[in-house]
Amino acid sequence: MLSLAVLALCTVCAVWLAVRDTIVVWAASAGLAVGVVALHALAGAGAVGLLDSGLGSAFTWAEAAAVLGAAATVGLACTAMVRSRGRSGGTTGA
Repeated sequence: MLSLAVLALCTVCAVWLAVRDTIVVWAASAGLAVGVVALHALAGAGAVGLLDSGLGSAFTWAEAAAVLGAAATVGLACTAMVRSRGRSGGTTGA
């Protein structure tokens, strides 16, 4: 069930980003991606069995793809937020 919940949240963020390309949406996407990486780190360390019923337990490549995708999302979100601040005139000075 947790895997389906994460999938639903990621889908909502993707649709939200397609509809509204704003800093708030990018920040929410980055937060969700960090959460996915943390969830996989906890499951990989064996601290909790959160993803035992997910695809990652049967196929190692699926878990690696999820973590790499989440890391790429964080990178893209950070880049989009930095570029957005630059375009909006976020700098001060003469």
